[in-house]
Amino acid sequence: MWNQLTFVTSANAVEELENLLSENDCLSITLMDDGDEPILEPALGTHPLWSQVRLLALFEAVDLNSTESIKYFQQRLLNLQNSIQNLAAPCELVRQEELADEAWERRWIQYAKPMQFDQLWVVPSHCINQVQDEIDPQSIILQLDPGLAFGTGTHPTTSLCLSWLARTHLKGKRILDFGCGSGILGIAAQLLGAADVVFLDIDPQALIATQDNATINSIDLKPQQLCLPEDILPIGTFDIVIANILLNPLLELRDRFCELLAPHGTLVVSGLLEHQDQELRDHYTVSTKNNISLHLKNNFHNLKQHQQGDWLLISMEKQP
Repeated sequence: MWNQLTFVTSANAVEELENLLSENDCLSITLMDDGDEPILEPALGTHPLWSQVRLLALFEAVDLNSTESIKYFQQRLLNLQNSIQNLAAPCELVRQEELADEAWERRWIQYAKPMQFDQLWVVPSHCINQVQDEIDPQSIILQLDPGLAFGTGTHPTTSLCLSWLARTHLKGKRILDFGCGSGILGIAAQLLGAADVVFLDIDPQALIATQDNATINSIDLKPQQLCLPEDILPIGTFDIVIANILLNPLLELRDRFCELLAPHGTLVVSGLLEHQDQELRDHYTVSTKNNISLHLKNNFHNLKQHQQGDWLLISMEKQP
């Protein structure tokens, strides 16, 4: 069991509150938006906060059989309530609760359902035995356990990418899953007939999840197929690069994608919102610096768009 305290405060008091909680033996701190103020793409190296912040502080549970433990917690709580009155901005303790021990990273399981993308099925590994008989034997089944990495197939951008892969001829293709997360896209590509897939992510945990998911699907990945950005990628270019990330990295990575793609190679990008469409198109179809055209070989053409809700996928071909 654990004790969790929930505070509501403003951004300029968060650091002071975090220090105060640490001084009172807080084990972990979680920051959440207390309003409706999404931060989709912070600049690199920055860590902006919402104007109103909900802070969750986790403490060891009180031993109800120990008078000393109960007194200690009561005194700590009193100290905190007195101290937050002196913070730089108003702060309120809004909730105190007990939490049972739980593998939080496994909570996604209760919401995970099998999903179909043409002939491809994505099935959570915990329910494969329950649904396997209901799926057409000619279908391709991808078992998935994302662990701590992003990518279950439920987000519109992942769904868009899986749908694109499922309806594309991949046999014999060499593919780079750029920002692989759980590995769902690259593993789907391999199951759909790709000759070679390389997985790249900035997070080592993502590469662990990718390796685990490949193993679940009887795919034997070689060490050179799992890469961090600083690693040297395997020699050669790719027929397809698929990147389900966000607009700002996509803008920064255009020339890098060109280097990675073979002539007439296909770039598939997602993680875009509808209102970001034109900015990406302008950036990828015209190479300019001070209004002077340059590096036209790094341009893309034949752009095609697919949409699900507010989210977009755009595929394009590298100029020869």
